[in-house]
Amino acid sequence: MSPNSQIEKNEKWLLQLLENVGIDCEVLQNKLPKHFESMLTNSAEISIDELEVILSVLEDITSDHHIGIKLAKGTLIKDLGIYGYLLEQSNTIKTFLETSIKYYPILYRPAKLELLPKKSYMSFRYSDSIPTKNSHRHDNEWTLAWFVDQISQKLDFDWKPLKVCFSNPAPTDITPLTEVFGENLFFNQPYNSFDIETKLLLRRYSSVNENLINVIKPIADQIIDKMVIEECFEAKVRILIMKNLSDNMLSSEVIAKELFMSISTLKRRLAKLGLSFRKVKEEVLLYIAKSLLSENKLSINQIGLSLGYSEHSAFNHFFLRKTNHSPSYYRKQAKAKLI
Repeated sequence: MSPNSQIEKNEKWLLQLLENVGIDCEVLQNKLPKHFESMLTNSAEISIDELEVILSVLEDITSDHHIGIKLAKGTLIKDLGIYGYLLEQSNTIKTFLETSIKYYPILYRPAKLELLPKKSYMSFRYSDSIPTKNSHRHDNEWTLAWFVDQISQKLDFDWKPLKVCFSNPAPTDITPLTEVFGENLFFNQPYNSFDIETKLLLRRYSSVNENLINVIKPIADQIIDKMVIEECFEAKVRILIMKNLSDNMLSSEVIAKELFMSISTLKRRLAKLGLSFRKVKEEVLLYIAKSLLSENKLSINQIGLSLGYSEHSAFNHFFLRKTNHSPSYYRKQAKAKLI
C-alpha cells in the first residue's frame, strides 16, 4: 500500500505506521539489507517489491506470519491524507469503493481497482498496474484486509465477504485469514478480490452532509487533475484546506504539518507563487460559500458552520468583506440569477 510519491511525498509514512502498531523500527533497520537503511525514513518512492522485502523481514522479527493483517488494522483512514479525506466523504459503501477505484491509483499507488457486477453480488478486484514475478502475499493481505475492515466497521453485524481471492499461493496457516475474511478463500488466482452482497453496498458509510459534498467533490476533482498534470503545490494546499475546512482551528500550522514541512517552508513556497496562505484559504472558502448559497439547500448558519465559522456573525463579516454583499443578499440575487 505504498503511496504514489508523485502526489504525496510523506517520506516517513512507513515509519509512522510501524510505530503506530508497536514495531521496533531500530531492530527492523538492523535486519534489513544495507541498501534499505534509509527507506523507513525516506520511503516516499519505495517500490512494491522493496515493500515486500521489508514486510518479509517484519514477519521474521515479529514471528507474525500475517503481518499484512496487523498493518491493515493500524492503517487509519484519517492518516491517509487527501485520499483518506475523499474516502471519508462517501455516503454509502458503494460510494466508498467507487471513490477508491477513482483515487487510489492516483493518490496512493499505481494499481487497478474494479467493482464488477454479478447476479446478486459485486466483486471488488485489486491488482498491481505493473505485474511482477514476486508473490506479494503480505501486501495482498494488507490491502484486502484494510478494505474489508473498513466495510465491516460500518455494518451492524459480523460480516465476512462471500468469497476472497488471492493472487499468491496459500500460506501454511490460513486461520488468521479466515478470521478476517471467512472460510471461502481461493489462492493462485489471477487477481485479488472479495465479493460483497449488492444490497450491502447501499448501507451508509458516513453521515456526511450530502449538499456540501455535492459541491466539494467536483472542486476536488479539478484540483486533483491539476495536481496530477502539473505536480502543483498550490493545488495540494487547496485540497488540504478543503480537507480541514470544517475545523475552526484551520491554520497554516495544520496544513504545514500535513505537508510534512515547516510553516516557514509553506509560506516561502506559496510566496514564490505570489500567494499567501490566507489568500489561498479565503479563495477556497469563498468559492465553496458561493456555491452553497447558490444551491439554496443549507441555511446560512449551516454553511458558516460547514466552513469552520462557529459564529454566524464571523461568517457574515468574512463574506461581506470579500464580496461587499451579505450572504443573504447574495443568496437572493443568485436565486433570481442576477449574480
